[in-house]
Amino acid sequence: MIGNLDGFLSERSLHTNQLKSIDQYVIGNLSTLISEAREYYETFEYHKLYKMINEYVNEELSAFYFESVKDRLYSESRNSILCQSAQTAIYHIAEALMRLVAPIVPLLAEEVNRQIHGSESVFHVKFPEFKHQTNHDLVRDFEYIKRIRSDFLQLFDAAKKSGKFKSTTQVHLTLSQGDPHIRLILYKYGTDCYYCLFNISKVMI
Repeated sequence: MIGNLDGFLSERSLHTNQLKSIDQYVIGNLSTLISEAREYYETFEYHKLYKMINEYVNEELSAFYFESVKDRLYSESRNSILCQSAQTAIYHIAEALMRLVAPIVPLLAEEVNRQIHGSESVFHVKFPEFKHQTNHDLVRDFEYIKRIRSDFLQLFDAAKKSGKFKSTTQVHLTLSQGDPHIRLILYKYGTDCYYCLFNISKVMI
């Protein structure tokens, strides 16, 4: 995560309404994470805090978000809006996680803080208060998209085991418009969103 912020300055962060839809979605989820983490700290439920953060990092970030934006981060110019949008989201995520885990893994938090900010200690900053008004329509749409993506990956894994494909980039995906919700989402976000989310070479509607 931190490697993707190499050369990124917080002053270059984009405003939320300038971010790509998936970046807005992951930041919206970050607000929820911060709110629940504060509640667990206040009630001394550290096991729930650990479980929640672990699931967020493994499922929301590693398995979904980073997989979806890696081409933007590695292929696009650092000065492009596409790259800056992803970096802005990652910066906010790293900032928040660093502060959230500081009381339970202080050495790790200090190292991340040093790489982002320099010498100032993470314990000299406040608990994260990232105030982002959650777009409930966006969250609902992307939760639906994630279910479609999960179904697609299961089918792809079966095809890969049978020797039909080696990589998702060899796949052409056809999405049916029979479901009115799918049709609405397709028109709202366009096929570019699906190239990113499914990491495939062609989308047909």
